[in-house]
Amino acid sequence: MKDPLDGGRTADLYHGSAVRVSDAIIPGEAGATVESEDEKRRRVERERKRKQRAVLKQKKEALNTQSEQEWWAGNRARLKPTELESMVEQDAYVRDLLFSIKTITNVEADPELIDIVVEFVKEHGVVYLGSFHRDQDIPYDWSSQAYWKQPELLAALKAENWQTERHVVYGYLAALPDWRVVEFLHKKAGWEWLRALELTGASLSSRNTVSYR
Repeated sequence: MKDPLDGGRTADLYHGSAVRVSDAIIPGEAGATVESEDEKRRRVERERKRKQRAVLKQKKEALNTQSEQEWWAGNRARLKPTELESMVEQDAYVRDLLFSIKTITNVEADPELIDIVVEFVKEHGVVYLGSFHRDQDIPYDWSSQAYWKQPELLAALKAENWQTERHVVYGYLAALPDWRVVEFLHKKAGWEWLRALELTGASLSSRNTVSYR
């Protein structure tokens, strides 16, 4: 007889142990069944449709979002706490570094700042917030547009690099803006403009146009 207080367990009269009849069988364990090709196909298809619905939902939300701050806030809300904490911490450091390079008037008073900026760019790259991009079709004034409502423009910006994607999606800086680096090194540290440009990964063509590698 089943014990009504057993909580889904039936007594094993031979071994004196109990087995929960409602416990799921883990693949690979004794008694587990191998997933058939049809089951696998249906599972993959369900996952594909789930991701597709998520993308469509995000696009719909983007179209209904009136401000950049609202766009960022909605995306941040989907992050795991550890991801959000890491992004906020990196963003804070980058903004502190930005404040230093924007406000310093005499780099001789803080010569280490140049080395800090150069090494940081080498390690973390740059975020493309200036006029130059890998994708030449990105308009120079994209940041003044509601880019989150333009699927093609948003996709192009996200494809630039992961640093730029993080900024346009979440509003956080993972690296220094490219044009800020060039401005600091050229105008304040005394670097040749082309040398500063090349540090950010850009090059000058024979037609004097700038492009990123």
